[in-house]
Amino acid sequence: MADSYPMASIIVLNWNGLKDTMECIESLENLTYPNYEILLVDNGSTDGSQEAVKERFPDVVLVQNETNLGFAAGLGEGIKYASAEYIAFLNNDTVVERRWLDELIRPFLTTDDEIGATSSTIMSYGDREEVQYGGDSRLNIFGQTRASNKVERGIKETGTISGASFMMKREVIDGLEEFLCPEYFAYFEEIDLSWRLVNRGYKLIYSPGSVVYHKGGMTSRKISDRMRINDVRNKYLTFYRNLPNSRLLLAYPLLLFFDLASILVLVFYARRTKNARLRFRGMVEFFGLKKKVRRYGDGKLSFLDKRIFWDKLYL
Repeated sequence: MADSYPMASIIVLNWNGLKDTMECIESLENLTYPNYEILLVDNGSTDGSQEAVKERFPDVVLVQNETNLGFAAGLGEGIKYASAEYIAFLNNDTVVERRWLDELIRPFLTTDDEIGATSSTIMSYGDREEVQYGGDSRLNIFGQTRASNKVERGIKETGTISGASFMMKREVIDGLEEFLCPEYFAYFEEIDLSWRLVNRGYKLIYSPGSVVYHKGGMTSRKISDRMRINDVRNKYLTFYRNLPNSRLLLAYPLLLFFDLASILVLVFYARRTKNARLRFRGMVEFFGLKKKVRRYGDGKLSFLDKRIFWDKLYL
């Protein structure tokens, strides 16, 4: 079994998401893949999540953090306890199809390519026909992200992975200076990770047969203002971490133009002044945080799509 089905560790992060987490783990217990472990990383929940998991799922490895460490640092803690060569990361507000893990690990086992990560098809939990992530995922020079809204056919390379469901080999994780940047707390971590992996020559693979149904934003809704700020702040951090100074001089004016134009639209057209303030605060917070993060500066502008994603304008 070890040769045909290498051990996989599945890390699920939870923060006060008892109902969602229980449903997620239930779906994982029905996987067709025969050789895996489940690790639940709890970020200091106060809703009884830890006690409920211990009672109902005694075989789940429970990692208990005293406080909410956020997405990046929380998953980093889970890696310390994972025992497998292949590590899958899954949002707790999801349920998976039975062959989710088989298809997520399959590209690693059937190709000699240097794979940095594999990623799943992300469908809406409420509307099983709505595709949230269907591969062909990109980041553009204005800091927008976009993925296909249809399920692509066949395993293929993509630009960025989905943080809701992805897999990496431990040796790739161990070879990085850092896995996810803990200062991000939440939002844009997987985009930053994707860029760094591509810079190192790895391929990012979309595996359409690995299907996840995602409720979406169940954790971030609890702190939605903070998440709006992080979304803007971390976008700037991602460009700062991955581009050298010469290319930042080209990219920053475009980022600033896009965000300042968005703020003006929010204030004078959409009448959503609160969202405008949050966007501006994210821009300001970037300057206070950028000295605290590790910088790489080896990214290429060729990673970035040059078009505006009109269907993804964020107001």
